[in-house]
Amino acid sequence: MLLRDHGRRRSLLEQLRTAIGAYAAGETTSASEIAVLADEFADLSIEHMRKENVILIDLIENNLPPDKRLEVTERFLAIEEEFGPGYCERYEGLANDLQEEGRRMAA
Repeated sequence: MLLRDHGRRRSLLEQLRTAIGAYAAGETTSASEIAVLADEFADLSIEHMRKENVILIDLIENNLPPDKRLEVTERFLAIEEEFGPGYCERYEGLANDLQEEGRRMAA
């Protein structure tokens, strides 16, 4: 399920690159395609993050021994320190911004 989402997101990004390239080259009809793809990418990204939170937290809490849970927690904290606090929220905000920009382009 999660790996399938990763593949779908990569595919959507490639489609977005192509549509944005066409738009930049003057094909204004691709604006509606960009809006649809941006919407789908944003929705999938947000839903994927929620799935990761539920599935991974459940796996960690219910299946890992205490020492491994501590190790995973420490690694998550290191990632948060590397990317800064609230990086997940920033990523979700970026997905929402992309969605809104796509809608503006299509209007």
